[in-house]
Amino acid sequence: TSRRDLAAVNQPSPLVKFDDGLPVATGGGSGTARGTGDFEMQIRTMQPADRAAVAALLVELNRFENQFGGDRDTREEAGMACHLGIEATVAGDGGAVLVADDGSRLVGVLALAFSDGDAYVRPDIRTYGRVLDLVVTEGARGLGVGPKLLEEAERRTREAGRASMLVGALIGNDRAIATYERFGFKAHVVELLKIL
Repeated sequence: TSRRDLAAVNQPSPLVKFDDGLPVATGGGSGTARGTGDFEMQIRTMQPADRAAVAALLVELNRFENQFGGDRDTREEAGMACHLGIEATVAGDGGAVLVADDGSRLVGVLALAFSDGDAYVRPDIRTYGRVLDLVVTEGARGLGVGPKLLEEAERRTREAGRASMLVGALIGNDRAIATYERFGFKAHVVELLKIL
């Protein structure tokens, strides 16, 4: 994939307005969220000015996920360290950090990386997009932010010529797993952890 092709992939999605729980697209595209009241958001590529807000969302993710395994670093500085690691990963493979912007703040973030699978994976599905992280701020959960971020990640993965997508979730994070399954993901592998 050329840089020109990736520039086309990095175009923002249309603004989507959710009015009384019914999605109404503005500027093309369509929404799939359920919610109450008016809610507008735009899914776009993260800008440098978004770094602190993205880092704060990653801290929120770490604090939420810590209940499932107790292994997350919940300090504020861990959020920026996580973010810088994600930025380096996606910059190296043509991926992107996507944000959901409601016009006044970021309400969600998804990090998308592109990779090639190992030789034991069938060639027709060996190239993939991987969702490294997905978080929606607590006040915006249930409004369709996560699915809209996933839709944009899938669009970019297809446009990049990738054959499949991967996402992970911690055991016990049933809400995330249910969201991914509704989006078409299926259980694929189980990783086991032993802390020494």
